[in-house]
Amino acid sequence: QEMTEENVNYVLDTVRPYLIQDGGNVQVVSISDGTIALRLEGACASCPSSTITMKQGIENALRTAFRAQLKEVTQVQFSAPATLEAVNEHLSLFKPALHRFGGDINCVAALDGTATVIYEGPDVMFTGICQALKDRFP
Repeated sequence: QEMTEENVNYVLDTVRPYLIQDGGNVQVVSISDGTIALRLEGACASCPSSTITMKQGIENALRTAFRAQLKEVTQVQFSAPATLEAVNEHLSLFKPALHRFGGDINCVAALDGTATVIYEGPDVMFTGICQALKDRFP
């Protein structure tokens, strides 16, 4: 399969439930010349085991799917202002994993650093999503 953002996210959706369960997530930042730049979020961003998670979990899944196309997986960090659009864009990363458990999430308001969300799904995933939002929008 071609190494597109859609296909990379499809592969990441296989590991996201485990990351979300532990209070984290992963986001595709860019794909260029065989390099995939990813950002670990929430508890995963500050976890002492993040290097192991990135190499043994995430990178292995990507290498299995993309083989010779994948030259390198890199980890990057950044933050952004918490607007309604930005929060919903970020939440869209969780939706495929949530849908697999019959859930969904949407931000209905973002004001002065507080986001109001409507959530349906496993409690353990909600805790992880909240942590990822706090990490992304400090």
